[in-house]
Amino acid sequence: MTTLNLTSQQTTVKLISQQTTVKLTNQQTKTPSFSVKQLAARLAPTIIEGSIPFAVYMLVKATFNTSDVVALSIGTLVPVALSLFRFARNRRVDIMSLIIMLGLVASIVAALIGGSPQLLLIRESAFGALFGLAFLASLFLHRPLFFYLMRHFRAGNDAGKIAAFDTQWNQPRFRKGCRVVTVVMGLGCLGEFALRITFVYTLSVPMVLALSTVVFPAIYLTMGLWTLWYMRHMQR
Repeated sequence: MTTLNLTSQQTTVKLISQQTTVKLTNQQTKTPSFSVKQLAARLAPTIIEGSIPFAVYMLVKATFNTSDVVALSIGTLVPVALSLFRFARNRRVDIMSLIIMLGLVASIVAALIGGSPQLLLIRESAFGALFGLAFLASLFLHRPLFFYLMRHFRAGNDAGKIAAFDTQWNQPRFRKGCRVVTVVMGLGCLGEFALRITFVYTLSVPMVLALSTVVFPAIYLTMGLWTLWYMRHMQR
């Protein structure tokens, strides 16, 4: 049965966005740090929104005994509805709703694939691959995906803070930092997916399961630590 819990990819992105300092210019102004209450206020809606699709999935499966694909598809309607509502109200795409929807889409695709143990093992990285592609594709937009992740956690839905954050895009060092991190995160997610495929088709299932508990979380942890180091380095 496919579950819809927050993956290590999502958790890593959140940790990076929460801890990264917004100012990447040569100015010496310090950016105010988050308080525990502010952090909780930002994370609570995301956790709740990410839990609702899982609850819907479990309810539909238990009540109607449907397939994984049908239950996941119904669960997807929740973040879709919330995203449409927020867009209609604010005329702005909510980045965390987009991430949750990407995860649900990956789960649906994985459920459609089904089949052999190898495919079941590969589908664990389906979200990471999809997220990696989203990171790289965003480089062709005016602002990359990492910029919006940072803005979500640093400014929330506060119009004044969003406007202040957006002005930093005029700084070349800030633009470069966002784009470099976007490239690294995108390639890292795709690299993790490629490594998992290699493991699945060259090693035994027990060995893959054993390595998965160490190697893949270590990859995302390394990316997170590198990102924090790089962003701090850019401030100097």
